[in-house]
Amino acid sequence: MMSFFCDAPRRGARRTSSQTTLTLEDRNMRSLFREVVALQPEAKLACLRELRCTGNALARVEPECCMALRHLEVLCLSGNVLGCLPPELAQLRSLTSLRVESNRLQALPAQIGELRRLTQLWAGCNQLRELPASLGSLRRLTELCLVDNQLESLGEDSVAGLCSLERLELSGNRLEDLPDALRSLEALRSLWIDANRLSSCPRCLRDGP
Repeated sequence: MMSFFCDAPRRGARRTSSQTTLTLEDRNMRSLFREVVALQPEAKLACLRELRCTGNALARVEPECCMALRHLEVLCLSGNVLGCLPPELAQLRSLTSLRVESNRLQALPAQIGELRRLTQLWAGCNQLRELPASLGSLRRLTELCLVDNQLESLGEDSVAGLCSLERLELSGNRLEDLPDALRSLEALRSLWIDANRLSSCPRCLRDGP
């Protein structure tokens, strides 16, 4: 089974000299907005391009964070206790990489399809039961990691539009079949489907009609 985790943690807070990257790992953080503002003046939050907050105790992402970090390109929130992501996440229109693996997410926000620049989405090791149809709007997405969740099916709409997808990781779910829409993903090069409930080779993977 394939599982993905964030890089080895580094203690404390670290900022680059350009003030565009902020790393807050293993600090037992409970409020993302309060901690970020404490280290980066609120007026300069729009300059941040990368925010990495792995291995903390975050239970939620405050909507004001999304509004303040409007130019963020990389957001890593892996290894927290997030139960959901706010609809305001859609305001991060410059986001290219979103990593939320190893949390307690039961769903992805319906507005995730508005992140049109997203190329990497890692949401493994959560409690996802289904995917929003809007996911299929992410036409630039190249990596989608959903290992070790509770997915029982994939909706046709949630994958049909992923025309740039190269890597799809679905190991460790409860899938009994795969949607025919996977046949149309011409860029797909790597598909992981072990440790599911597939009783035979899915029709979408067979040759012929």
